[in-house]
Amino acid sequence: MEVVLNSSNIPYYEDLGYEIPRWRRSTKRSKTDLTVRKGTKIIVDIKHIPKGSHIKVDVQCDYCGEILHKPYYKYISQNENSTIKKDSCNSCKGKKTSEYMKLVHGVNHNSQLCSFRESVSDKNRTDSSEVLSSFNKLNYTMLSEYVRYAEPIEFICNKHECLGIQITSYNIVKNFQSGCKACRYEKISGENYYNWQGGVTNIYNYLRGKLGKWRKDSLDNTNYRCLLTNSEENLVVHHPYNFHNIVHEALNCLNLKVHENLDDYSDDDLSKLTSTCLELHNKYGLGLVICKSLHNKFHAIYGNKNNTYDQFKEFKNNYINGEFREVV
Repeated sequence: MEVVLNSSNIPYYEDLGYEIPRWRRSTKRSKTDLTVRKGTKIIVDIKHIPKGSHIKVDVQCDYCGEILHKPYYKYISQNENSTIKKDSCNSCKGKKTSEYMKLVHGVNHNSQLCSFRESVSDKNRTDSSEVLSSFNKLNYTMLSEYVRYAEPIEFICNKHECLGIQITSYNIVKNFQSGCKACRYEKISGENYYNWQGGVTNIYNYLRGKLGKWRKDSLDNTNYRCLLTNSEENLVVHHPYNFHNIVHEALNCLNLKVHENLDDYSDDDLSKLTSTCLELHNKYGLGLVICKSLHNKFHAIYGNKNNTYDQFKEFKNNYINGEFREVV
């Protein structure tokens, strides 16, 4: 296993008997001062890698044979602390869970355990008067009865009656103090919002919230892996054609102006705008799935406006040539 040397691990590997490459350099104190150059690598036995190391190692799924890339500390933790001493890929996690439930509880799934169902029921049970009080504080009128913590509840926001009947849950109302779409967007709009762009924030976020299927199709297209690193962690879907440009193109197609509040758009306008925005997303193609850290690096280099697919191709080539590796 190849590791990069640094000031914290050099003494550790020296004590284990590894030869540390050093170079002479001239200094004011001595002409024979030795140093380890930044980025120097050595080959070590995998059993000598510290348990807390984030170095990624190749691990084979014990169920289907797929090769995984896991941080070493996760590999060690899973094998030391798990009852089932096996590694599983995302597709086989259910098999490992079933094996654990069969070994420990004698069932194939935790939903088959009476004790589990009872504990979930107790946890999710809240007095209906408390739920009603929470909705009233937000000026919402409940239209359906409360059943469980995460069960859907129909309601009308008395401040935004134009949106008609909406659906939320007590979980969202309690934890986010919101359930109405318009109320939620009002909280993040205005000049103090970090993404303020002269009034486009509300409609921008409203339309971004309509891209669920486009995002899922994009992730499915890459098998939920980063196009650059092949990692399955911290994935985001990058627009090859800038999202702001798509929004303004949709507004222009419908001859609509940019309004500060969603209330300034009719239900028909919002419906047509959503449909047009989705059509344009299909026109410009699926998103590009990459790690969040690389996505941030891309926009740090190319900015957040007028981004193009050619910029991504250049960014990808630079990554292949060894740039940005420290970002991942």
